[in-house]
Amino acid sequence: MVTGREHLLTSHRARGRAMVLGLLLILPQLGAAASADTAIESWVTLRQQPTESLEQQASVRTGAAQVRARLMLADRALNQSAAHATAYLQQAEAGLSSADARTIAGLLRCQLEHRRGEASAAQSCGIARQPVPGDDFVQAYWHWTRAYLAYREGEHEQSLSEATQVTTLAERLGDLDLIAQGHNMIGLHYSTRLRPRMALPHFDAAWQASEGMQYPAVRHMVQLNLGSNYTYLGRPGEALELFREANEAQAPNIYPTRQLIAQSMVAQAQAAIGETEGAEAQLRAVIDTVRDKVLPDALTFGYMGLGKVQLAEGNPQGALESFDKILVATGQVLPEGVEHSRIQLMVVPYARALRQSGDTQGAIDLLNAVIAAIPAQQPDQLLVNAYSELATACTAAGDTRGATRARAQSALLQQQLWDESFHYRVARLNSRIDAQRQTEAAASARERAEVQAQADSREAQLRWQAWLILALLVASGLLFYSRRIQQRLALAERAVSDRLEEQVLRRTADLEDEMAQRLQVEADRRALQIQLAEAEKLRAFGQMSAGVAHDFNNLLTVVSLAADQLRTRDEEHLTQQDRQSLDSIEEASESGRRITNGLMAYARKQPMRPQAVRLDDYVRSTLPLFTNTLGEHFEIRTALAACTVRVDPGQLTTAILNLLLNAREAMAGGGVVDLTVSVVKEQAWLAVRDPGCGMAEDARTRAVEPFFTTKTAGEGTGLGLSMVQGFSKQSGGDLDIESIAGQGTQVTIKLPLHAGITVSESGEVLSEPEPVGELPILIVEDRSALRKVLQKTLVQLGHQVRTAEDAADALAQIEREGPPRLLISDIVMPGTLNGPALADHLQARYPGLAVLLISGYSDDYRGGHSFLRKPFSAEDLERAIARALQPESDGPSPESTAARASA
Repeated sequence: MVTGREHLLTSHRARGRAMVLGLLLILPQLGAAASADTAIESWVTLRQQPTESLEQQASVRTGAAQVRARLMLADRALNQSAAHATAYLQQAEAGLSSADARTIAGLLRCQLEHRRGEASAAQSCGIARQPVPGDDFVQAYWHWTRAYLAYREGEHEQSLSEATQVTTLAERLGDLDLIAQGHNMIGLHYSTRLRPRMALPHFDAAWQASEGMQYPAVRHMVQLNLGSNYTYLGRPGEALELFREANEAQAPNIYPTRQLIAQSMVAQAQAAIGETEGAEAQLRAVIDTVRDKVLPDALTFGYMGLGKVQLAEGNPQGALESFDKILVATGQVLPEGVEHSRIQLMVVPYARALRQSGDTQGAIDLLNAVIAAIPAQQPDQLLVNAYSELATACTAAGDTRGATRARAQSALLQQQLWDESFHYRVARLNSRIDAQRQTEAAASARERAEVQAQADSREAQLRWQAWLILALLVASGLLFYSRRIQQRLALAERAVSDRLEEQVLRRTADLEDEMAQRLQVEADRRALQIQLAEAEKLRAFGQMSAGVAHDFNNLLTVVSLAADQLRTRDEEHLTQQDRQSLDSIEEASESGRRITNGLMAYARKQPMRPQAVRLDDYVRSTLPLFTNTLGEHFEIRTALAACTVRVDPGQLTTAILNLLLNAREAMAGGGVVDLTVSVVKEQAWLAVRDPGCGMAEDARTRAVEPFFTTKTAGEGTGLGLSMVQGFSKQSGGDLDIESIAGQGTQVTIKLPLHAGITVSESGEVLSEPEPVGELPILIVEDRSALRKVLQKTLVQLGHQVRTAEDAADALAQIEREGPPRLLISDIVMPGTLNGPALADHLQARYPGLAVLLISGYSDDYRGGHSFLRKPFSAEDLERAIARALQPESDGPSPESTAARASA
């Protein structure tokens, strides 16, 4: 049974559907009227507008009008900035709807990628390889793209044909941009073929068309080409004026090839009028800048200008070298390659350089080959220049008759070129008159079409107004009736709405709780990943530092021992300068040893190994490491009181580095960091103070919490100060932090004083063992340089020395010659036995054998044999040998035990 409420809802819904149906009948008429009122400007009209107007349309208008404006902005930016052209094109491509817009966008993408030399240009330019539908503008733009590609690919005849069609369509449309670019391309064709008089009217036409354009990029391009043509016509002064005006007016070009061509044109014009000062240097700077950014063939423009400048400066040999680079870049040889367009521009200057360098006959032979290769019935400027240069070369060779014939032929060809140019200009004038008539007829037709379009638009606007009035009346009635329906439905729907809202709120709360849990899990996972990545980075850096320090220690050992050998062997014959040089070597070796000690200490990851350390000496020895860590904009100011503490040197270095790095982060612009050591109340206080940004009170109280950091995500782990506090506590001390926001921070490590034996920064006890007499010694070391210098040092100390490069070699020698008294072996060696394994094996067979192990690592060895860490001096080696023999004769002393533990 249907209830009264359900019947009411059903009735109201039926009335609502009736109102919606009525609106649906009216809205199409409104949409059609609105669309009729929204006129889209033509492509040609858009191209005649200033850039500011196009930018406004691209940002304010919507739909097809906005897309067209963005496409025209992209086309306009092609000759100025590839980045801007790319941005406008990408915005337009996001809203393409019409076939014409898609065609223009595809052609723009082809030109842009081809100009930038991108590999995808081959695929994007497929649209230019086949016919495309569209109006006259689309057809003209398609022909222009094909003309541009043909010219870039060296197909000059096709480029001329396509450019001619561009000018025909562009003049009919009245598109100044395409008129200028079409005539510019035709002029380039004739100019490249060395027919500058036929190119001149086209460049003039392009120049006149560019004067009426709303942006100067095309005008600057035509300006450069017209100047180049003036150079070929023998008018270098006018050409240089155009080049300089264009270079000063236009912004730096993002296309390296165009930059190279422009500078080459300037250099050639300067060479022609004798103003060559600085021209070669400027051109070489451009060549060096763009060499890796242009195709090899494009470099020929630069080398052409360079060769002509060198000719003008009287350096024919340098000019020949520059011209030879053009042959290499184009893959051509002379005289066979004379048909190549780049070689045609170069061949006459090349012959002139040969003549000026003394090879007159070579110049004559080359010019005759060029003249024979060019058909006489198709004269061009190259042939005229070749005969003129041949006359000069024949004169230099004493061939007066040949010179006279060459001059006569040059004058005859020159007159033919003038005649051809005159007839071409007449034909061109007639063609322009016909084109003007067609343009006027087309303009008249367009005017009539515009009048008809205005009438149609007015009629459509009246229809739209009528439909709007009708729609307003219907909407008013529907609104009045719907308001009464809404009042009745509101009560019925309120209860349902309340229930739904309650359910939504409950479900939303559940989802928020679930989302919060997921976000927390994700945050924990990311934090763990960051910690793991940081730990892996620190481990890798530690391994790298240890490896670098190990290799560097081997080198320092060779340097130190070699210096000791020189001083010991030639002490009486050394001059004061020699002694100073040896002192400098030993000082540099000692400085290197301190640096590698700092690296080793920073790289180690072993548990705490406390030693009695003279704190002030230790800070001085590691100060270079701290200074390098902070960088050149920071200065470390020290005040160090003498005191001894018992700490792990590596952990101490890491703690100081953490504090200094925090100080650097707090002082973004650099400055002075204070590093002080003082004695206060039976404690050694090591303090680092910076005048940086400081910390707020809540940050200071939490500073030592693990993973707490005030840096942004990814810039810090928050473990620095917690590691420093852990080191302080583990060493029996404490950590104190004083900081004021905006005024700076001081962090103080407080350590208990120690009164035991002081250990040097290398980890050796400062004691002198008893000297030993002559010993038979076997050295096992895989590095040849270190093995040789060790042998020489021990021989100078009076010992009998044998050497082996690995454990297998050592065992073979002992089998042949018997065991030594002392084995000195590197710990890390190639082969199956390392140093400790070799020592254990030999001591098992020969109990009386003494062992001294050496290594460039700080924590390679933890066994019971004597150990000496690289680098070391001859004195260090002598003391280590005495300690190695001491345990057998007198038993292990506390000093030797401490030395092995410190190693």
